[in-house]
Amino acid sequence: MEDVKVLLKEASDLKAKGNYMESFTILRRVLQLSFKLVLSRLDVDAPYDSTLSLYHLIPIELRPPIGERELEDFESKYMLSLSSDPPDPRSLEAGLEIAERVIHWADSIIKKKESLEPQGFGRL
Repeated sequence: MEDVKVLLKEASDLKAKGNYMESFTILRRVLQLSFKLVLSRLDVDAPYDSTLSLYHLIPIELRPPIGERELEDFESKYMLSLSSDPPDPRSLEAGLEIAERVIHWADSIIKKKESLEPQGFGRL
C-alpha cells in the first residue's frame, strides 16, 4: 500500500509542475493498484487493467465511497486527454481527490482484513 501512496504523491508533484498528462496516467494506475490490492486480499482474481472492470469485481458491500459514475467520468476524461489537449487541471484535481478516497478505502479494507486473520477469519 505504501507504494501506491508514493505514486499518489508523485502524481501530485507532477501536477504542481504542470505535467498533467503524466500525473493523470499515474492517478489511473493508483486506482487500478488500489483495487487490485483489495481484490488480492479478498482472494479474487483481478486479471483486468480496466479501472471499471476492477471496480465491478469488488463485492457491492465492500466497494469504495466512489460511485461508478465518478469512475466512468474519470476514465472518459483520461481517454479524452490521450487523444487531445492536456487534461483540464480541474479534472486532474478531481482525479486526485478520487485517488485519495480510494487509497483511504483500500487501506481500511486491508487493515480490517489483517485484523480478522489472526482470529481465524479468512475472509471479510
